[in-house]
Amino acid sequence: MEMSAEVAELFKALSKFQGEATNSFKGNSGHGYNYSDLATCIDTAKPHLKASGLAVTQLLGSDSNGKQTLTTMLTHESGQWMRDAFTMPEANLQGGGGKNPAQILGSSITYSRRYAFAAIIGMAQTDDDAAKVEAPP
Repeated sequence: MEMSAEVAELFKALSKFQGEATNSFKGNSGHGYNYSDLATCIDTAKPHLKASGLAVTQLLGSDSNGKQTLTTMLTHESGQWMRDAFTMPEANLQGGGGKNPAQILGSSITYSRRYAFAAIIGMAQTDDDAAKVEAPP
């Protein structure tokens, strides 16, 4: 994790954001489970990011070994920022499925972006089952 020299305004805005934003609803299903797709995560966060003067950007790159990387950066209107990058797992086609390598890579990028986006802003994904669980008396 890297940060700008000053982060007080960024963290103040992030605190405001996290106090107002809701978690992303797991409205999609596939592969035997429910999930919140990248667009839903972004759409859920976007108005609260704007109200807090925050923005998230994600950039693809490659490391010195030619492996695909994803950098996720949280910025504040003050110019303060924090970012982190990771080397993405190689996307391998398993069992056919009729997808070409570009589709497999695209799925891997979207999956990685969703998790990195949620992590940098502190967003969780919720579903109906989790919302209905009650603590024992």
